[in-house]
Amino acid sequence: MLSFGVNARRLFILACFVVVGVAAFGLCRTRSRARSASRPVAHPSTQNALVRKSASTIADPPESMEPVVSLWRDPGYFSNQKPEVVVAIWADGLVVREVDGLLRMGRVEPGRVSILLDELENSGFFAPTLYSGLTHVDVSYRRVCAWKRGERHTLDYDGSADFRDLGPQASPSRKQCDDFVVMWTRVEKALASVQPPTLVDYETDRALRFPSLR
Repeated sequence: MLSFGVNARRLFILACFVVVGVAAFGLCRTRSRARSASRPVAHPSTQNALVRKSASTIADPPESMEPVVSLWRDPGYFSNQKPEVVVAIWADGLVVREVDGLLRMGRVEPGRVSILLDELENSGFFAPTLYSGLTHVDVSYRRVCAWKRGERHTLDYDGSADFRDLGPQASPSRKQCDDFVVMWTRVEKALASVQPPTLVDYETDRALRFPSLR
């Protein structure tokens, strides 16, 4: 009789442990589901929009919007004059040039534009010795803007060519400046060589906006 009572108590205690364990397990699962439900999950349409936005930031400029290569002349901050385009070239071969103070336009083969971009590549324009260009403060300068593989590259140059006072330890060094001038000369020569066979008065809806430095 004593043995039966002891066994009954043991079974009762074991049953209590089982009930408590099952209840605790159920509570943990409930909390886990609650935490999962509280996490922010991007909607598929939102994810697609982010992908499209990322792709648009590296796409080439639309042909109707921005030239793939352009050269501008900025008279300087204190001149009270706006920058003026010297030449602008689009991927489809449209060329706009300043001729005797007036803008004229014509066309070349698109393949000629590809050759021009190759010439800029070979000149070192897309990997210059000076990151932003070579200019002094508050002077007139020229700016070249060109696109390569979806990225815009812009450089400035004010025409300085005498760097005899710069030593090898200067920053930028004399060699860096000399190399930049050589590169720039090649770039302007390449741009000057893109000449449409005929030019007419400038009349197009293509945008001509002075490009920012970066």
